[in-house]
Amino acid sequence: MPLEDSKALTVLRETVKRPDSATQVTPTGTRLVNTMRAFGMLNGGNRRLSTEEVIQLSAVLVCLDIRSQDIAKVRFRMYERLPGGGKREVEAGEHPVAFMLATRPNPYMTWHEFWIMVLLHYSLIQNAYIAKRLDGAVVEEVIPCMPARTTILAVAPENDSAGRGFYCYSVDRFSPHEKIQLAGLPEVFLPSEFIHLRGRMFDGLAGYSNMDAGAKTFSMATELLDYSTRLYTNDGGMRGVFQHPGEVGTSLSDTAFEHLRMQLAELMTNFRRNNMPIVLEEGMTFQSVSMTSDQAESSKSRDAAIVDVARIFRIPPHKMMHLVNVKYENMETLEKSYVNDALVPVCVPIEQKFSTSLLTRREQESFFFEFDRKEMLLNDMAMLAEVSKVMVQNGAIELDEMRRLFGWNPMANHAGEMRLIPSTFNLVDRSNKVILAAGAQPADKGGDAAATDGAKPKPKPKPKPKDVEDDDNVVEFPSIVGER
Repeated sequence: MPLEDSKALTVLRETVKRPDSATQVTPTGTRLVNTMRAFGMLNGGNRRLSTEEVIQLSAVLVCLDIRSQDIAKVRFRMYERLPGGGKREVEAGEHPVAFMLATRPNPYMTWHEFWIMVLLHYSLIQNAYIAKRLDGAVVEEVIPCMPARTTILAVAPENDSAGRGFYCYSVDRFSPHEKIQLAGLPEVFLPSEFIHLRGRMFDGLAGYSNMDAGAKTFSMATELLDYSTRLYTNDGGMRGVFQHPGEVGTSLSDTAFEHLRMQLAELMTNFRRNNMPIVLEEGMTFQSVSMTSDQAESSKSRDAAIVDVARIFRIPPHKMMHLVNVKYENMETLEKSYVNDALVPVCVPIEQKFSTSLLTRREQESFFFEFDRKEMLLNDMAMLAEVSKVMVQNGAIELDEMRRLFGWNPMANHAGEMRLIPSTFNLVDRSNKVILAAGAQPADKGGDAAATDGAKPKPKPKPKPKDVEDDDNVVEFPSIVGER
């Protein structure tokens, strides 16, 4: 980094540290939720659950795991744009960022662990914060930061009406683990030193958290879970009224009532613990006053809650092992819909943000980042085999390229560096000129070009006998079996 730029960053950082120059920013989504609570639009029954309470819901935990793991298992690559719309993967030795992608994001994580943590934050609160460790202008490490520790600061221009303010990020470090990971990094990160991934937004600053957007859904799912727990505690906690067939207006004495109550309590305890039947005497009857599980339709309610949670995270229910209305015939369609509607919309903003944060504007003209779409879609071996078969038979890929799809090594002696061109097709260029006609043979090196009109190639002239004169000279060939 040039000395002038280093001094400018130092002055800028000192400016941010002043209490009167940086103001903590509250995102619009948070202000909206606080206002709704203040006016009673969000009552106590639909409170915003804590992160721990939300993650304890199995449907939420499965949604978070499925999305983060399915994206984390796909390789994140750096590509170079080629003329004509093509692309080429950048090797690790060609660019420092490509080297980081090929090795590890930081000394404490693998790339799989890195994406699991980042996508967990992104899916749950629609915000993910990543600190960059720089060596001059080169990014050496990327480190995820806890959203609860990160604060967005707004820095307004001073004494310059034509100036422009900017946002910076303050990351608190309370635990020893956070101090170790962020050791040597500044307390306040400038925009060029930080990556902020954002989902849905109202104000263009921070993502609107799923914790707030799905507060009612998560609260309802929690209440249903608590109700089911209470319902099945002590064999359903059977509740009811014991009726004695006495005359109207008469009542049991206090001694008889207390004796009867103790007997019934003992009978109920034996019924729950030892499954001993209850035998009522003197014409007494039992009238239930509580709903059973079937009457409460708790099973249907929990199924509906699972689907509602899946909608928030845009995860199809069958990925959560909720195999209702799922058949073998529509499984492939559901998988494609899952990739296109749940994974790709998350990958695109991450790819664009990494391109703008890890590359210069000049480099963005030639390079970009992308999760491997092929690895997302071709997760079925039968589908992969069918696709590779069609591509090989039509000459779209080489044999070695097909083998790489299955993770196999190239053929020996470069035997797989060739394509299969169907003999019933004409090979034409972009101007529709026939290069190789159907049924024609390619030309030999140094020989005549192949026929392009569909006619058979001319036969080669037969070699002359060894004793035929050529220009008054007799060409003699030595015998390989000796003279007779």
